[in-house]
Amino acid sequence: YPPPDEILKMKGDAARGKTVFESPAAACTSCHKIGSVGKEIGPDLTKINEKYDRRAMLDRILNPNAAILVGYETHLVVTTDGEVLTGFLVTNGETVTIKDVQGVQHALPKAKIARHKQLDTSLMPDNVAMGIKPAELADLVEYLLSKNKN
Repeated sequence: YPPPDEILKMKGDAARGKTVFESPAAACTSCHKIGSVGKEIGPDLTKINEKYDRRAMLDRILNPNAAILVGYETHLVVTTDGEVLTGFLVTNGETVTIKDVQGVQHALPKAKIARHKQLDTSLMPDNVAMGIKPAELADLVEYLLSKNKN
């Protein structure tokens, strides 16, 4: 894979980037949503263009563990029955609710939890871009930065 600076020099195309975003190879829509397209598991990317520039956007894709958004930290829960769950913490009280990578919420009474730990890694795989070509990655960044994501 070329270094990020090489990808940043490529001229991306937002229309092609939309196709990449929705493709099975990139798998963005399996966790992220833009408008009505995709799933609400990870952060909604509809207004991500208001937060990041091109370099930062590419870095977030290539290095998802570098900066995990508050509320999207990965939690590991092991129940007293030995069930292992990973996902986002939805509630943390007498009942602990974890939202897994399929978007399913698991509500567990605190008494049924043997172990609960916040992890330092994102649920987004750090090799997520390996399924797409560098030019497609440039297109994806262009799409994410576009103002009108139709």
